Amino acid sequence: MKIYKWLYEKNSYRLAKKKLIRAFTAGGIHLTFKNSAKKDIRVYPKIVAMKPNEKTYTFTYTFTLPLGFSPEELRKKEFIFRQVFGKNLELKGDDKTFKLTLFMKQLPTEIEYNFREIKKVVAKHKLPIVCGQDKYGRWSHFDLVEHPHLLVAGETGSGKSTQLRSIFTTLMLTKSPDELHFYLADCKQAEFHMFKKVQHVKCVVSQKHHIIKMLAFVREEMKRRGDLVETFGVNHIDKLPKAHRPPYIIVGIDEIAMIRGDETADELMKDIGFMGRSNGIFLFASLQRPTSDCLDTTVRSQLTNKMGFHVGSAKEAGIIETTGADTLETTGRFILRNHKGLTELQAPYLDEDIADELLSPLMTANTTKPPKDGNPTDITQLPDDIFKGPKNEDDLFGQEDDWSDDDEKA
Repeated sequence: MKIYKWLYEKNSYRLAKKKLIRAFTAGGIHLTFKNSAKKDIRVYPKIVAMKPNEKTYTFTYTFTLPLGFSPEELRKKEFIFRQVFGKNLELKGDDKTFKLTLFMKQLPTEIEYNFREIKKVVAKHKLPIVCGQDKYGRWSHFDLVEHPHLLVAGETGSGKSTQLRSIFTTLMLTKSPDELHFYLADCKQAEFHMFKKVQHVKCVVSQKHHIIKMLAFVREEMKRRGDLVETFGVNHIDKLPKAHRPPYIIVGIDEIAMIRGDETADELMKDIGFMGRSNGIFLFASLQRPTSDCLDTTVRSQLTNKMGFHVGSAKEAGIIETTGADTLETTGRFILRNHKGLTELQAPYLDEDIADELLSPLMTANTTKPPKDGNPTDITQLPDDIFKGPKNEDDLFGQEDDWSDDDEKA
């Protein structure tokens, strides 16, 4: 931290340049030639600019690589800059020119969820996903309609559950129950219980056979929407006439690893991933430990937005393409991988009691029965027994009295 403050206050460009060259030397970031006297001549990257910024409290180096030096080799040696300057930095560039930014301000260790502030930030989005704040104190956010599907990973206590809570709450507060529906699979029976009575939520299921039935129902709805889009000759449900425009649907699956290896579930999720965007259907998945066999590779690749909270190893971080997630130490800190690349962010903290208070106007007295006037699109009828278990329990989810699987009953 002292080096950033010193560079900023003293504005010592000469010593700043010396510090960067030291990093180049230590990391072997140079080309070596022999002159006529057979002495080694080192060609370092050319430093073309050094600039402090008083508004963002940063100091930025701009340099160009010597012809023939691999940019991938430079990226592999980013750790050298962290050893010389500390962890609070960012390296970005293309094939030739790179910028190394040193941050004099640290990311906050906690950001309180403030819906009034967030609502202003995401006003332009159709389906706003608020991620968190970056090192500049700016909110990171995107539109799920433009950049579909989301994967969130992180160990217990890393902040993954709180992040899902704030994302869902923001969506429910910004979209009406007629504009957005949720179908939720709570494999651990722990994360989504608080949303059961929210009007947007059409079901919350836990057992594998109920999850598969839910996914199958959503796929059929997706096909119906596809026929509707084709009939009107458009390429997205947003372009349908208002009278025929169905609500967006989010399918959320917590701890997706618990249904891994089920071919039916994998195929259903693949179909939703492939065709969901134009039909307004989006897939959210979360898991604690990302391993190579916990999620079908095709499904994983379709979840283009990835949030990596603290995970157990660099290998796990690599599986979800959030390099560095294994080194995170602060609760709520994560690496975002999206269309903009990799960004380290701090997620907003939303207490469950506060979320309940915010969502209370959207609560219904009882949501354990399917709507009697049709399914979420008011087009096809939702069968009363769609989620019932083998004993035809009265409860929609088939879970209140019997938590065993079909195989166990056989």
